[in-house]
Order: sequence, then structure tokens, then C-alpha cells
Amino acid sequence: MLALSPSTAQADWLFAPSAAYPFAGDTLGGIAPAFAFGLGWLDEESVGLEAEVGYAPRFFDADGDFTGTGSVFSLMGNLMIGGSSTGRVMPYVTGGAGYLRMQVTSDEGRFTSSTVEPGFNAGAGIIGFLRDGIGLRGDVRYFRSFRDLPPSWTRGVAIDIAPGNFDFWRASIGVTIRVRD
Repeated sequence: MLALSPSTAQADWLFAPSAAYPFAGDTLGGIAPAFAFGLGWLDEESVGLEAEVGYAPRFFDADGDFTGTGSVFSLMGNLMIGGSSTGRVMPYVTGGAGYLRMQVTSDEGRFTSSTVEPGFNAGAGIIGFLRDGIGLRGDVRYFRSFRDLPPSWTRGVAIDIAPGNFDFWRASIGVTIRVRD
């Protein structure tokens, strides 16, 4: 009877705050530090779900023609597939959908615009556990909006000055706290 009884299922909760750096795509080439936080759940086969929030408060700050400021906020629900979560090193891939909010303010505050678009992200990373419940995490993700529409600050303008299909890459590094069920 004991041999036929199912083993106890084990799952991991992952809490992952990180510092991030958006690059390429629509970043205007500026240095824009960002922040992210992931909350994930992985089953014993390292397949699970993750909610990920990111914020780049100075996303559109750059040297060049645009002298205003702007931020990007992302909220994504992801599928996460990893290697063995019982080992010290766990590579993973992740991807999902959610929304992106881009907010831009002109240099003198003459106009402010906020655009919310559905979007997706996909990426890969690795978690190295220093101890059973604490690890370091690094990943690279690609973000892109689903819409190919000009943002709200170009509506009514005859010339389309906005990039289509808003996109960017983001690299992040942080701590991961693992709590086992």
C-alpha cells in the first residue's frame, strides 16, 4: 500500500526583485535604469506561472532631439519552464502577455501623454542558488506591443512621427527567494 501511494508533491514560490536595464528597440539610445519584481510558482517539474512587473522611470531620456521625459510600466503574466528546481543552478525560459503603459512629458511640461497597449514578452535566464532559499537571478527579455498604432500624442498629426510596434529588450539581475510548499 505504501509503495502505491503518491509521493508528496513539491512546489516552489519564487520572489524575485531585480535591477534592470532596457536597451535597443524604442529606448532612444539613452541609459535608463529600471526595476522589476517577479512572483512565480513552479511545480516539481519546474513548470509554472509568473507575474512580472517592471518600471523604467526614465525610459525615454536620451541625448538627442527629444528633450522630454518618459516612463514605461509593464505588467505581464508568464509561463515559466525551468530546469530542475532541486539543483543549485536552474536555467529557464519564460513568455507571456500583459500590458505596457508608456507615458511621455515634453521638456517644459506643455504636454503629457499616456498610452496603454496590450503586449507580450519572451526571454531566458538562469538562477543560481547560493543556499536552499536564496539565489541570484539574471535574465534577458524582449517586450513588444501587439498594436501597430501611433501613440496618443500623434493623433491628429498628419505626419506619423511615432515608431510603430513599440518594442525593447531588458536585461536584469537580482535576488531570488525560494519558498517551498
